[in-house]
Amino acid sequence: MPRRSLFLIGTLFMALGTSAQSMVPYTTQAGRFGVFHEGTFEELETRAPKSVYPNGDRLFYVSQEGDLRAFMDGHALAIQRGEPSEIQTSRGQFAWKQGEALWVVRDGRPETICEDVGAFSVQDSMVVFHNEIDRTLNVYWRGRSFPIADLLLVDDAPQWKAGPNTMVFYDRARHKIILFYRGEMIDLCYGADYAWVVASADMAAFMDDEDNVFRVFNRGDRVDLEDLRPVNFSAGAGIVGYVSGTGKFRCYDGRNVITLSSDAPTRYDVQDSVITWVEDGQWKTLNAGKADVIERYVPENWQVSGAFIAYQDLNRELRIYHQGQRINVTREAGIKRFDLHGDAVVWQSNSGTTKVWWKGKVFERY
Repeated sequence: MPRRSLFLIGTLFMALGTSAQSMVPYTTQAGRFGVFHEGTFEELETRAPKSVYPNGDRLFYVSQEGDLRAFMDGHALAIQRGEPSEIQTSRGQFAWKQGEALWVVRDGRPETICEDVGAFSVQDSMVVFHNEIDRTLNVYWRGRSFPIADLLLVDDAPQWKAGPNTMVFYDRARHKIILFYRGEMIDLCYGADYAWVVASADMAAFMDDEDNVFRVFNRGDRVDLEDLRPVNFSAGAGIVGYVSGTGKFRCYDGRNVITLSSDAPTRYDVQDSVITWVEDGQWKTLNAGKADVIERYVPENWQVSGAFIAYQDLNRELRIYHQGQRINVTREAGIKRFDLHGDAVVWQSNSGTTKVWWKGKVFERY
């Protein structure tokens, strides 16, 4: 292989591995459970747990005995005895109920943040919850909880939508949408239809009914996208996809509005920083401001994590698409299932071996 090609491939894999690697849970064919991290397999249990919750650079699971356990900072930890309920997880945050109380993990230890919780949601940097004793809507953010809305005069349950680091809630009394972003409360818009508001990473997309303009709140700035109400829209990490009122398929990438197609796609998905869509039977994505064909067919299975897209081709071989780069993970055909965790892909070989692709190399656990 030419030296330049070797240099380019090496540069690509260095780029893929610059951030902290996500914990990759695995269960062997014999039922042994463990985690792959930084190129090594570490067994945690001799029996498969009841449930597993990947959490970025941490891993939580409920053991066969019903206890909540974790692997973080290179150590296996017993978090809490007794089976938790209503577990919710997202990269960077993990919360659960035990009885009526809401718990989180802080510095490797369980911590109660509400003694009598109603509905709650978990996102990358926050936990939003309804304190039914104080009748307040609260946010747990950066290790502390504080109320953001008083519900004493409200009979109905609070309504909110949360993204990785943004949250919007509906103030019924004033018919107003309020945004929580980086510790600040911001009046987003008045008289808005709550169904036409979406929160995402550093961004909130909304139809402002005051002047009939479709807008985004992007890192503190308000940007007008369309004068007509869109047919539909969806938001991810720094990106909004939508079908305009004139039927065009467009996206806002944090800088510009880009027309992806003059017609609405068969379907489209916005997840993390990736937008994909199906047009004329082809599976496409946005790369460097332009539409790029990932495959000229629509795969049966695919997953997105960050800017990575992992999928199975027509032979059910594993492939990755990452910012215009196409990687063949394995030539093994007929793989039954796989999971994408950050920049690592895990699957069980047809021979029964557990395999993980990471940084361009396949690691095996027999």
